[in-house]
Formats: sequence, structure tokens, C-alpha cells
Amino acid sequence: PTLWGASREQKGPLGVDYALAREDGGAVLDLGTPQRAERRQAQDREDDAEELRLAYVALTRAVHRCYVVWGVIGTGESSSVHSPLGHLMRTDSGKVEREALRALVAAAGGTMGVRDVERGAPWGEAPRAGEVAVVAEPQALQLGPRQLDTWRLTSFTGLVADVHSEESRDVADPLLVPALPGERPVATGFRAFPAGRQGGIALHDVFESLDFRRAGEPRTHEMVQRTLARHGLFADTPEGAQRVDDVMQMLQVVSTAPVPGATFALADVPVRDSLREWRFDLSIRSASVRRIADTLARHGSAHAREYAPLLRTLRDSSVGGYLSGVVDIAFEHQGRWWLMDWKSNDLGEGDQAYHPAALSKAMMQAHYTLQYHLYLLALHRHLQLRHPGYDPARDWGGVAYVFLRGVDGVSECGWFRDAPTPELLEALDAALGRRA
Repeated sequence: PTLWGASREQKGPLGVDYALAREDGGAVLDLGTPQRAERRQAQDREDDAEELRLAYVALTRAVHRCYVVWGVIGTGESSSVHSPLGHLMRTDSGKVEREALRALVAAAGGTMGVRDVERGAPWGEAPRAGEVAVVAEPQALQLGPRQLDTWRLTSFTGLVADVHSEESRDVADPLLVPALPGERPVATGFRAFPAGRQGGIALHDVFESLDFRRAGEPRTHEMVQRTLARHGLFADTPEGAQRVDDVMQMLQVVSTAPVPGATFALADVPVRDSLREWRFDLSIRSASVRRIADTLARHGSAHAREYAPLLRTLRDSSVGGYLSGVVDIAFEHQGRWWLMDWKSNDLGEGDQAYHPAALSKAMMQAHYTLQYHLYLLALHRHLQLRHPGYDPARDWGGVAYVFLRGVDGVSECGWFRDAPTPELLEALDAALGRRA
């Protein structure tokens, strides 16, 4: 930085005198009021303070040695005397005297020196480094598999696909329809809603904004139509209107249906008691799916124990770091915490495709069982940190994956349910560990 430079421009474009000063939490551009001179002084003081701050940064960042050039440079208000360096060195007379420089050097205890730069003096060369006696023969670096992988950011998608993936939101909802002979019946109602990533993202956005207690109100209808239109799934046609009506019917059924194994419906859960699209970054020492499989086999539910052998077929990984994810909804109700995930997967036309036994197989096939155990651990750690007195034996309700095409409001179709035990949560915590 040119610490001897001073800039005191008094005129703006077209030669107009101005002042720009801070007042009452804002800035005032004064082009000619009676307070302009006073504001100009305030602006100069602010400019000088900022220049001094930059000068301090420039003078204190050197590691081994700092060279500072000084001279009588410029005239008038642009003279070096008015520069930040000049402000630090000038005397009460308003000048920078050589005696002031000598006094500064003398007070530095031998860490400073001053020397004149002579016009026409020969350039000196810095001493050369010693000659290298021996030049090492270059060798190729030999690395083992993933030797340089110390830690990384991964996700459920990354673990299942064994690829580096920072995509924490899983909304693709793939087709899980078994291959059966003959033509498939034409779907009707909400089951005719488009499957796949586009439809999954749209429905997740709908549920993120949904107040379960107002699922049938006009404001919800407007929200659904607006959301579907944003994702290219609504047109102002009778078919488009019917699609919105189908989604509205599904929302009302899901909101009012009794949660299997519980004593409430989602319509009993206020928005303020829920975390929507809750993002987490889970510190892990090892993302080993085999360690997770061993944990599920020893401490998991009957469903988790049945899934463990399938989990072991995934490629294992010892890489640690952070595992990210997004939970569709977590909420506390009646003193217990619940995790839920919305699934728009198309499992087939018949109701039997959404029976709990069929959903159990679908959960394993898509590795959603692994997914919800990662979610359980993330919320478990969150509650340990944020809720004094948290007791997993007392404070957990369970987890539910809601397959939206199958919920009928009267049976358990469309609902997959599981509940963690304290032993499972502690074992999962130990299996994944934490990054040191």
C-alpha cells in the first residue's frame, strides 16, 4: 500500500462540492446545505480512521521484515503529510521532521532503522542462496486406494450409491412397482399423480407449507395450485383442476387419519411444534455400512434385523467426516418426538401394494430403512444437546414413512412404522462415532 498517499477530494462529478456522512444509522449526501462543511469534516474523520486502520494492517502483517518508504510527496491537501503514515509521524507543528524519525528509531530498541534513498545510487543485489549440492531423482507418488480420503461430506444417497454425494434431500421417490405380466390398470385419483423426482419435489414443498389443521381450507387449495404450477404440474384446464382436487383429498385424508400405534392424527399437531425440512450435518468417524448393519442385527427391531443382511451387500466405506440429510418433518406431541417422511413412490394399483407387510419390503428394497436410522441418530444427538433432561426411553414416539398413494384413513395401509430403543440409539451413536 502507498501509505504516503493522501486523498482529500472535495469535489464530485461536474465539480460539485459535496459531503457524504453517516447520520442516524444512515448516510446523507449533502450537495449544498448549511451543514455541508460540518458533514465534510465528519467524512474526513471517517476516511482518516479507515486509512489508519489499513495502515495498521499493512505495517503489522510482515513476518520477517517490513520496508516503509517515506518522502515529501505531493502538495497541499494531497501531500504525504496528510497521509496515514504522515498522521502517525508528524509533530505538533504539522510537519514530519527528520528528528521525529530518528526519535522513533531510537525508541524501537534496535528493531528499526532509517536510511536515505539516494538518487542514482547503484542497485544492490540480495545475497544468493547456496548452491544445491545434490538433485534428488524424481519419483512417482504411490498411493493406496482412497489413501488421501481423510474426511468428506456424504449423505444417505452417497452411502447407497457408494459415490461422493452432498445431495442431502432425497425426494426422487423411485418407482417400486413389481414386474407383473399383463397391462397395468389405469390409475385414478391421487394414485394417478405423476411419480418420480418432479412430483416428489412438488409434494415435499406442499407438505413443507401445509398446516395439517387447515388441510381442507381454501388457502390450502390456493397453496397447492400455486406449488404445482411452480413445478410445471398444473395447467388451467379441467385436468389441472382435477389434479389439484386429488392432492387436496389426499392431504385431508393424511391429516385426519389416525397414526398407527399412536393416539393422535397429524391434524392435532400445531405447526409451531414441528421442524419442517430439518437440515442436519452429522459428525461421523466412519460411514461403514457394515458397522451399521451389525448394530441393526444386534439392537434393531424385527424389521431392521431382517434388513441387516441386505445392507451388508452395499460396498463398505471407512471414510468419515460429515453426513448430511434433510428430515421431512420432526415434531413433539404429547411429550414424545416423532420423525416422518413423505413418500410418493408408486408401488402399484391395488391396496395390497400399500399394506404394512408390502411396505416393509419396499422400505428394504429402496434402503429407506438405512435412511431413517440415520435420521433417528441425527435427532437423538440434537435432543441430547438442546433438551436438558432428555431421556430416549421416555421421550421417543417413533418413526413413520407415509406412502401417500396408499393412505385410506381407516386402515394402516400406507403407513410404515417403527420405534427406536435407547439401546439402538446408543449403539448407532457408537457405530458411526464422531469426527475428532
